[in-house]
Amino acid sequence: MAFPYSSSSLLISLLHVLLFIDPSFARTNTDTLGGTLVPEVCQSTPNPGFCVSALNSDPRTIDINDLDALLEVSLDLASSNATGASNKIRSLVLKTRDPVLKARLEVCVNEYDGALEGIEETNEFLKSGDYDSVNLAALGAANHADSCEGAFKQSPVYQSPLSTDNLNLKLLCDIAAAIAKMLEA
Repeated sequence: MAFPYSSSSLLISLLHVLLFIDPSFARTNTDTLGGTLVPEVCQSTPNPGFCVSALNSDPRTIDINDLDALLEVSLDLASSNATGASNKIRSLVLKTRDPVLKARLEVCVNEYDGALEGIEETNEFLKSGDYDSVNLAALGAANHADSCEGAFKQSPVYQSPLSTDNLNLKLLCDIAAAIAKMLEA
């Protein structure tokens, strides 16, 4: 079967597309986004690569040059992650017929309710400038993710369907805690 376009006309069309793309729409995943603040903050987290990637996934970090605003972004990311995971868990509870798995998932429902409550508290503490409490509440929310994961390690051991969600929430909360610690100093 012959192609309706010659290779030269296809190449010219492709060049036109490339020439008219506005480079300001392109967003790379480099450390330069958010100035030097993002990589500086991320060096004090347990997983700097995840931190840079997570913070730079939010377009607000492009123009952020203060820790308070970056802390707010990190808390928003943690809240969004926890909400999505909570919805996923509730859906899994409704679908599963295995009573042991259902019980473990119900533990996670409670843990994620606690995590979301803790993240909400961090926003209140942030408004009042109580960074020590932001740090503690963020670490508490991370502990809820750990507790959810731990529920699957009890006998009989089950493969957790939430390992990635739990790890992501923990790492996002670690970012918020690290920023809060920087603000305490």
